[in-house]
Amino acid sequence: MSQAEELALAAGYALIRVDRSGDGASEGPGCDQLDYETEVRHYRQALEQLSDHPWVDPTNVVVFGSSLGSTTAPLVAQGFDVSGVITQGAGALTYFERMVRFDRIQLERQPDLDPANVDREMRRRIEFHQLYLHQKKTPQQIEEMHPHLKGVWESLRGTDAQPHYGRPHAWHWQAAEQNWLATWAEIEAPIMVVFGEYEQFEGRHGHRTIVDTVNRLRPGSATWLEIPKAGHGLAIYQDMYQAYSFADGQRNRDLFIQPVARWLRSIVRTEP
Repeated sequence: MSQAEELALAAGYALIRVDRSGDGASEGPGCDQLDYETEVRHYRQALEQLSDHPWVDPTNVVVFGSSLGSTTAPLVAQGFDVSGVITQGAGALTYFERMVRFDRIQLERQPDLDPANVDREMRRRIEFHQLYLHQKKTPQQIEEMHPHLKGVWESLRGTDAQPHYGRPHAWHWQAAEQNWLATWAEIEAPIMVVFGEYEQFEGRHGHRTIVDTVNRLRPGSATWLEIPKAGHGLAIYQDMYQAYSFADGQRNRDLFIQPVARWLRSIVRTEP
């Protein structure tokens, strides 16, 4: 049972889990063939269907996004009269900043740490991401045009799942065009941001940006939950280095389910 399924059960909510295209029960081409905007459109269509379902109270719908799904969560909720949005594993920095942060964590937490090499590699990777994400160049084009960047692509985490975290280059190019902070700022429903202390990918600041910005505009409407020693999937690790390697993580789902279920009950819209 997934975290979302356990959470829905604990809070007494009905749940629709949307598998990505080509995964699980979802039909259509694999997500390795979809761009970002198409993926968001699929999720919005699922939200429309959920809102129209006879078992569901359309005034009490909550959107939950985890990992890369957290980047789509505010876009999925945009324009819908949802009761709340929960996000875990992604913040509101630009995609360029997010990927640079990925690289920094990779270089600092990998087993074969080379402090003398971190600065040089970060400079190469920042230049590479500028070309890749902002100028929409493929890795092959970048290496042909800038031979000194040869080997950067292969060194990035996630490029072993072709073409990049299992998604086409167009997905990442479109993600880099999104203004997530502006979208979060437009959501008037209550928001909960869940962060694991040992998060392996996007840092604490990216998550806090959502809470701090929304609460500055609408005080008290965003809630922060930080789970000590939790990694990206909210497993508990001995330290950040074990978390980065996903080594020997232990599950303690109550650290997530109990506070989030309480929050869900607190935002339920009741009849006057």
